[in-house]
Amino acid sequence: MARTPGIGGLGFILLVPLIAFFEASQRLAAEVDDSQGRVVEMVWASIRALSAVAVVYYSRFGPL
Repeated sequence: MARTPGIGGLGFILLVPLIAFFEASQRLAAEVDDSQGRVVEMVWASIRALSAVAVVYYSRFGPL
């Protein structure tokens, strides 16, 4: 199903990264100390932004 070209397969292509993203968010929320919170928050925000850019790029231009 992930090999379906276009918008039809996009949901299946993004399913595993979405699960990994959610799991990492939950793990970071549970394991980060208060002293590390600000740094982790900034790093995670940049990872989220890069992920969004990658999704938009992939949906528009296809895989590299």
